[in-house]
Amino acid sequence: LLVFTHHLVVMLIAWVGVSVALHHLLTLYPERVEAQRAAWQKFVVSRIGDAALIVAVVLLYARFGTFQLPELFAAAAASSGGWQVEAASVALAIAALCKCAQVPMHGWLIKVMEAPTPVSALLHAGVINLGGFVWLRLFPVFDGLTLGHYLLITVGGFTALVAVMTMLTQTSVKHALAWSTCAQMGFMLFEIGVGAYTLALAHLLAHSLYKAHSFLASGRTVRASRCERLPLAPLRQRLSLALPAAAVAAMVLMLWPSLVSHNPLLGALLSLAVGSTLLGMPVGTAKPKRLALVGMALALVP
Repeated sequence: LLVFTHHLVVMLIAWVGVSVALHHLLTLYPERVEAQRAAWQKFVVSRIGDAALIVAVVLLYARFGTFQLPELFAAAAASSGGWQVEAASVALAIAALCKCAQVPMHGWLIKVMEAPTPVSALLHAGVINLGGFVWLRLFPVFDGLTLGHYLLITVGGFTALVAVMTMLTQTSVKHALAWSTCAQMGFMLFEIGVGAYTLALAHLLAHSLYKAHSFLASGRTVRASRCERLPLAPLRQRLSLALPAAAVAAMVLMLWPSLVSHNPLLGALLSLAVGSTLLGMPVGTAKPKRLALVGMALALVP
C-alpha cells in the first residue's frame, strides 16, 4: 500500500500500520523481558517518526493544497518552494532517521535481536527501509538541496562511520548484522542526501535481498559453531550446505538488475553496484564470492 499509493494520507496510514504490526511481532514472546523492553523503546521512536511524518504531510498540504502525489509534484515544479517546503524536508528527514535507526535513535535496533529470527529478517529487509523509500517517492517535491538533505548527509554519514566501526568489534552474529543494517541505512540516506536517488534505490533493494538471506542463514552459522559468537576459525566443513545457498543468493543478487531493467547499460551498472556490495559481505569462504563474480559476468551479457 505504501509503495503503490498516490495519496499522502494513505501513505501515512500505511506507514503507521506497518509500525504497529511490527510492534506486535516484536512482542510475540511476552516472557522475554528484554525483547519486550526493546519493543517498547522501538514503539516510542516510531511514534516520534510518525509525528514528524504527519508534520511533513500537513506542511506540504498547506503549501500546495493537495494530497495527490501527481498534483503535488506538478505544483512543486511550478512554484519556487517556500519555508513550508524547507520545514517539511526537515520533518521528513527526522521521520526517515527514526525509521532507519540512525544515531541517536538507533538503540532499539540492536536490542530487538531478542525477537525471532524471521521477524528480524522482515525488519531488516523491509520495514527499516521505509524511511528511505518515502524520501525516494517524495524527492520531486524538494528542489535542489534542502535543509532535510543536509540533515540526511550529516546524520547518515556519521551513523554509517560509527556503525561500521562498531560492527567490526562485535562477536555476536545477530548484533553484527544489526550494526551492519544501521551502517547500510546510513549509507543509503547519505546517497539520498547528495541527490543520488537511483543509486539509493538500487542500494535499498540490494540490501533487502542480501540482509534477508543473512538473517535467515544466521541460525545455521550459530548451530555450526555451537554458540552465538562469531567463530574465529573457518566453518567450511560444518557449513557445506550453506555454501550453495549463499551462491544461489549471490546469483539472484547479480542477475536481478538486468532482468528488471529495460536499459542494458543501466542493468550493467546496477549489476556492478550490487556486485560491489555483495563482495564486501563476510560470506566466510572465497568460493561463494567467486560464484558471485560469475553471476555478475552473466548479468553483464545483453
